[in-house]
Order: sequence, then C-alpha cells, then structure tokens
Amino acid sequence: MSGSPEGAGERKRMLLLFGASTVPPLVLLTVLAVIAAQNDGAALRSVERERSIQAAQRGVQTLEARLSEVEEAVHTALEPALFARPEAKGVLAQLREQHPYAARVFAVSGAGAVLWPKPELPFSLRESLGANGSPLESPGESAASLQARAELLARYDQARQLERSGELEQACAALDQVAHDAHGSVTLRARASLRLGACLERLERPSEAVAAYALAAAAEFLVRDDSALGVPVRVAAALRACELQLGLGGDARASAVELAQHLLRGRFRDDLTEAEWSEAVDRIASLFKALPAGPPLDLLREKHDVLARLSWFARVKDQIAPELLSQGPRAIGERIEHLRTADSLLSYRLVPASEPSACALIGFELDQELLVLEVLAPACGTLQRTLGEGLVTLLDDRGAVRAQAGDEAEPSPAALSGSAPLSTLAHWSLIVAAPPQRLASARTNRIALYAALIALTAFTVFAGARATLRFVERSLELAKLKSDFLSNITHELKTPLTSIKMYGEMLAMGRPRAADKRKEYAEQIVLQSDRLQKLIEDILDYARAESGAGETSYVLAEEDVADTVAEALDLFRASAKVRGFDLFVELPPVGELPPVDLDRDAVVRAVLNLLSNAVKYSGEGRYIRVRVARDGSDWIAISVEDRGLGIDPKDLEKIFDRFYRAGDVETRAVSGTGLGLSLVDQIVRAHNGQITVESEKAAGSVFTVQLPIVPDYRQQWPPPPEPPSEEDLPVAQPLPEPDAELDMGAPGDSPAS
Repeated sequence: MSGSPEGAGERKRMLLLFGASTVPPLVLLTVLAVIAAQNDGAALRSVERERSIQAAQRGVQTLEARLSEVEEAVHTALEPALFARPEAKGVLAQLREQHPYAARVFAVSGAGAVLWPKPELPFSLRESLGANGSPLESPGESAASLQARAELLARYDQARQLERSGELEQACAALDQVAHDAHGSVTLRARASLRLGACLERLERPSEAVAAYALAAAAEFLVRDDSALGVPVRVAAALRACELQLGLGGDARASAVELAQHLLRGRFRDDLTEAEWSEAVDRIASLFKALPAGPPLDLLREKHDVLARLSWFARVKDQIAPELLSQGPRAIGERIEHLRTADSLLSYRLVPASEPSACALIGFELDQELLVLEVLAPACGTLQRTLGEGLVTLLDDRGAVRAQAGDEAEPSPAALSGSAPLSTLAHWSLIVAAPPQRLASARTNRIALYAALIALTAFTVFAGARATLRFVERSLELAKLKSDFLSNITHELKTPLTSIKMYGEMLAMGRPRAADKRKEYAEQIVLQSDRLQKLIEDILDYARAESGAGETSYVLAEEDVADTVAEALDLFRASAKVRGFDLFVELPPVGELPPVDLDRDAVVRAVLNLLSNAVKYSGEGRYIRVRVARDGSDWIAISVEDRGLGIDPKDLEKIFDRFYRAGDVETRAVSGTGLGLSLVDQIVRAHNGQITVESEKAAGSVFTVQLPIVPDYRQQWPPPPEPPSEEDLPVAQPLPEPDAELDMGAPGDSPAS
C-alpha cells in the first residue's frame, strides 16, 4: 500500500517522535538492570562455590570411609591366608573370589626377602643351560665300558659327518645303532635318536621318524644336543613327534595334551629357559589349532598367567620391597598405609610374622578399575542423591573422569564447582558441581523485578508502536480507498449524465428529424437514466452498510427462489440480448423448491449484480448460464456461470472487499466502482447465506449463492432425485426475446467473468 506523500511524511514524523520519546528510557533501564544482574550474579556464584567446596569435602569423607571398609575387609582376610601352610595357594584363590579388589598380594620380610609370591615356574630362571647337557660318561666305570662308549661316540661323530654330506641312509643306520646300544650314555642315545628322527624325515619316512623322536623324548633327565645353541632334546623331540603324527592323520591329540600338561606343570623345568619354554608353548598352541576338536585348555592364557606371576615376583623383589623398606619404622597393625607406584596403588601394613621376633609387610595391589566400577561409582551416585547436588565427578591422578553421577553429562559453565582431594587415592579428587538449575533459579529470583520491568516496558513500547503504525497504515489505506472510490464513482456518474445531456440537447435542438432516430435518442436517455439510477442505488446501499443499517433494513418473507431469480432475469434479458449474450437458464417450476426467508428486492439486486458482472467481464465470450436448484437438505443454490476473463487465484480472497478491484490490465480496462460484489456479499450474509466462487484465468467463473431453506419446510420437500447423466440432459434453449429491451449497465466490482 502506497499512500500520498503527505500521508507518508506524517507517518514518518510520528514514528520519529515515538522513537525519540521511548527508546532512550528503555535503553537506560536495560543497562541499569544488566549492571544490577551482574552484581547479583557475582554474589550468587561466590555463595554457590563455597557451598560446592563444603559438599566436596563431605563427599571425600564418605568415599574415604567406604574405601577404608573395603581395605580393612581385605587385610583381615589376607594375613591368615598368606601364613596358612601348606594350602596357602587355595586360600588365596578363595580370597580373590571374595575380595576381587585385591588384584595381586605380596609379603616382604623385615630384612627385604620376598615371602610372597613364591613363583612355581615351569622353566629355569637361568639365562642359559649350556650346550653339553649331562656328562657322556660316569666316574668309576671299567676300562672296557669306557672303550665301548668311546667307540659309540666315534660312530656318532661319523654318523653326523654322513648326515652333513647327504648320505642319509648310512647316517640313519649308524645313528640307529648308537640310539639302541645299551653301552651308550643317556645323553648320547637321546642325541642320536633326535638326529635319527631328523634324517628319517629328510628321507620322507615319517612313521619311523615319530618312533625315533618318541625314543629321544623318553630320556630320563636333562639332555641338550651338541649344537651351538644346545637345543633341549626331550622337548624338541616330543614337539616334532606330535607335529608328524598330525601330518600322518593319526591321533595326535593325546600326545599333544600330554606334552602341554608337561610344559605347564614343570616336568621340563630343568630342560628349558624362559625363552625356550615360551616358544614351546606357542608351538603346541599352534598344533592344537590344527586339531579338529580344538585345544582342551587355553594354553596361551596359562602361558600369560605364568609370565605374569614371574613379572609380579620380579616387581615385588626389585621395586616394591626396596620402596617399602625405605619408608622407615612402623607400628605393628597400627594402620593401613599406601604406596603409589608408576601404574598402581598398593595397600599394606606391618604384621607379626611366623617367628615371634620377626615382622612382615603384607599388602595387595588395588584393582582400581574394579574398585571404581563396584565401589566408587555407586558411592558417587549415593553421594549425589544425599548431597542434593547437580553433578558429582571423581577424577584420577591424570585428570580423567573415573566416575560421575548427576543429570548433566559434564559440569555446566553456569554451575561453579568445588573440589577436594582424596588421601587414600593420591592425587585423585572429588568435584561437586552445583546444579545449573539452582544457580539459574537463584539468579532468576534476584533479577525477577528487573526482568519484569524491562518486559513490561518493552511490551508497552512495541505494542504501542505496532498499534500506532497499524492505525497510520489503516488510515492511509482508507484514505486511498476512499480517494479511488470517489474518482471511480465520479467517472461512473459523469458518463451517463454526459450521455443524457448530449441526447437531450440534440432532441431539444431538433437535430434528429427522423422519428426512429428520435426514438433511439429517447431510449438512450432512458437507458442511461437506468444506469444512473443503479449507480445511485449502489451508493445508497453502501451508505446503509457503512452506517450499520443495511442488514436491519431488509424485510424478510417466505419467497420462492426460482420465482425471485426469474424476476431478475426478466429485468436483465433485454440487456443481454442487446449485447449479444446467449443466456441459458435452468429454473424449476414455481413451488417445486421449498421457500426461503428473503427480501425479494435485495435478492433481485444481488442477482442483477452478478449478471452485470458476468456481462462486463465476459470479454469475447458471450455465454451466461443461470441455475437454481436445491443443494442438500438445507440450502437453495443460485449459480451464475460465464466463460469470460476469469479471476486470478491471488485475487479470489479479496474480491468481496469494498472498493477492491483486481490489478490486471484487462480488468482495469473495464469501468467499475468495486462495490458490486461487496454488496452481493453483504446481502447474502444478511440472509444467513454464503457465496462462493470458482474461477480459472481466461476460462470463466461460477458464482454460487446459497440461501437457507425455512427450517419448517426442510422435511416437507424430499431431496431431489439423482441428476441424469450428461446424455440425458435436455439441451438448454435461449429464452424468448422480450418485448422491451433494458440495458442494465450495472457497475462492476471485481474481475468476475
């Protein structure tokens, strides 16, 4: 909407004055409120921080008490378990089941000796066992026996030479003699059996090789071969025998299980170093993977357990024992102490040992993960509910979150927190954060007055601005509409007056001498007078509607709608004929439709307005169809259809507004006041009816007026029968021409066809 320059200037001046009088006080009030809120916020944060610190200190006391309970329970059961003999191992296993927080236990004497763990390892702790193994001869043997052994040793060396030169058959024969000669030592026979098996493998005689390896594996004591590394003969032979049995498709499971048990139970303890034992376990585990039924026991897990026991023993001996002895004198059983190492936490105390004059430091390594999961995390949850705080967080010595309880995933910036350290878990801390809701609620209560004042002031300012702006816009819009209306109505009134004056002057001057010409001029004067009368009636109807008297001035009576529409058509048909329109009418006989309470003159004017609209906006289409029928059980419908210009969809919602005319060029080219459809809508609403329009641009429009049937007659007339198909409908014929012609020339309103 664009108003006059004077209206736009007045609106601008009003807005400037309004802004100058309201914005500065509002800004000043807002600044003061923000400053006051910041001061209140600082005080509230200080109070909340102090409260959080006190809550954290109380929480630490609770967690320390819970940890002390757990440690005391473990220590109470640990002392008798460690000094119980000989079933200490079983007792310790039971202890770990009852107290899983004790990951590994230890005991150190006052002199620094490791009392526990006592490693029972399946291998030797020596780094090397040498290459010679047991002696090849025994002291005190006879000269003949020594001579026989010397010959066997020479034969063994010869067999090794044959093996190296590739003469495997001769080497096998020589090695077999040495392996089965009773005069040979255990070591020599075992070595010969091992080499015999290797030669037989090279000759692709695996069954015989298995027997040779089995003979070597049956040696009674430590035997290592004569290579530079000194391979353990018994273990190497047993492993190779199992692998060959598997390749032959035989039942290698029993042999593999037996060998695995020997490796894990320490039968070859004196034969193997740690590295050799580890390699042997890995080979037997690979062998089990190839068996159809799989391994009967988890070898790798047991291997890991053995190595873990060895590692724990070395750690207690080399690291923990010296650290404990460096702590200084202690009172027996006085209190539980803690030792923090690089990657663990130890709990220990001094207790009397088995000897009356001796003491020992016993303790255990805390399983921190399990402790957090089963003790500290539930305790944090209970603590959070007890303290009523928003978030309780337990941090470890690296600052990582180990346990957390509360509604927030992490402390909110709005919730200041307090922290307190734990003495048991060194460098661990408990952080208690106030719930953001509490701080926000307190701040909201403090600044409620300021917020309410600002909100009220802002609402008043903006509501006033909106109301003022809307009033100015409405006033300017109304002024423009009235200006356009006066311009249009002046033009519409001037056009028929000019024609009347012109034809009247010509008649007065006696210009037309022919009688038919004078008659034509007289008819034009009558026609233009009728047009002028219609304009004046529309203006009077508009004036009555503006004053509020329009709807109360109608005189309603029971009338037949078809008869009323027929009256309007009688007044319109001459004008339609003159303009070349084909008028098609579908009216039921009078009395067929139930009556309607209506003002006959008003409804006639409404129908004439719709017909006039159809004529004015028909363009090249000279087609109008009028139909009256019952619509359901409660309505009588009057429809006026044309095939004219049509209405743009964007204008459909506004065509019944006063003074509104569509903005397209074709519609603007047709004269009109913008009152016709508005008056039709006002008349229909005064009769408790409704008007609808269906239109498509350049295809025409259908206006439908629905008037309510008198309630008492709605059941007296049955619903109309099913409408016939298109083929059964009679062809509508134009009405017969009237005796007199009447050009309505009614002012239009909107682009209705």
